[in-house]
Amino acid sequence: MVELLIFLALIGWGIASFIEFLSSLPAFPTLVTGAVAVPILAAMSYERLLRVNRLEFLKTPRKFLPPERFYWPSQAKRALREILALTAIAGVAWSLAIIFPAQFGIDPKSLTGWVCGVAGIVSLSELISRAWVFVLGSQRFDRLTPWAIGSVRRFMFWISDNHEFLGEEPEVPKKPTKESVY
Repeated sequence: MVELLIFLALIGWGIASFIEFLSSLPAFPTLVTGAVAVPILAAMSYERLLRVNRLEFLKTPRKFLPPERFYWPSQAKRALREILALTAIAGVAWSLAIIFPAQFGIDPKSLTGWVCGVAGIVSLSELISRAWVFVLGSQRFDRLTPWAIGSVRRFMFWISDNHEFLGEEPEVPKKPTKESVY
């Protein structure tokens, strides 16, 4: 029990040290704004993506219908391209937002910080929502995609020989039938 408390105290100390480091950065207000705005914008974008791409079936636990099965592969490829592009945009925007921190002035360095901060927040929220839709859609049609999730599922199956990790439906035991005697 003492070991657990020490472990939790070390984790808490690490988090507090990291937050203290972030608060010393000039871009700390941009980071806090991003930490608050990104989840809200990502949830709104997720709902919009489901509606626009006709993927409302991801909200329901039912089995998919055949038309949904046929248009998902093309949408998955497009979503993956968008995810890769948004990853690059978010990385560049957040890097520039940290290098050029936003201030209350109108000088070019401050304006660059404001624009990069807004671009970083918007691109990161879009990236999270598209990745969320991609993972849910891929998991609905094939439990072993995307690659990272499939690898973990295969590893867990290899360790335990439990077929549920592979996404297979559990077998329903058959009722024993009494044989008729002639």
